[in-house]
Amino acid sequence: MRAIVLADCHAQPWLLENALSHSHYDKNTDRLIFAGDFLDVGIEPDKCFDILTDNKAEMLWGNHEVSILLKKPVVPQSLVSWEYQAMFEKLVRDPEQPWKLATAHEGVLITHAGVSQVYWRALSGYEEMGADYVAHHFNKRFELILDVPEVALDFWADDSPLWFRPGLLMPLQGIVQVAGHTPAEQLPKDKDYYSVDPYSRHNFNRDRYRYAIIEDGNVQVYDSNDVE
Repeated sequence: MRAIVLADCHAQPWLLENALSHSHYDKNTDRLIFAGDFLDVGIEPDKCFDILTDNKAEMLWGNHEVSILLKKPVVPQSLVSWEYQAMFEKLVRDPEQPWKLATAHEGVLITHAGVSQVYWRALSGYEEMGADYVAHHFNKRFELILDVPEVALDFWADDSPLWFRPGLLMPLQGIVQVAGHTPAEQLPKDKDYYSVDPYSRHNFNRDRYRYAIIEDGNVQVYDSNDVE
């Protein structure tokens, strides 16, 4: 099964439509993962949400969704985003809710902003490694975000899976990661870390797409700016 990973459409539905079309996504045979931030910036979050729902996307929390959940404003933010607050709170309270903070596919870890080596060490050490273990660990902890203040503070920190930007801090070593949040042109080169954030200073027109396909344990990123 292929996994197609998208992120950071930010209420701009063409970013989803372009990627789904270019990847020839088939909801009957492929796994679709959206790694957070479907709202804010643009003006059509509902259309983005409908596209993701109609295509059976697995939804991961991004910092913009969690800002609404925790009532912590971020910039930029659209007023319409606050209309999702009740839905987000219900999702967290529901033990059967499908939204997650992290997931894995064929040994590849997927979160909104990636996992830093410092954050992981401070939280739980290196007892075990592996993408499935890390994802499970974060998802169980995230269930407490509305009830345990220190959990909310941990996930709202700059080095957390909602906010981490590789640079001064290193990504978690030994695990291949796919994340959004940070445009690829702002990232240091790291063979085990892939960004699917579609923002680009080079071209961000209506034909823009950026996404990753995970298949047979390998990650391949497709970017409209790389097409001649």
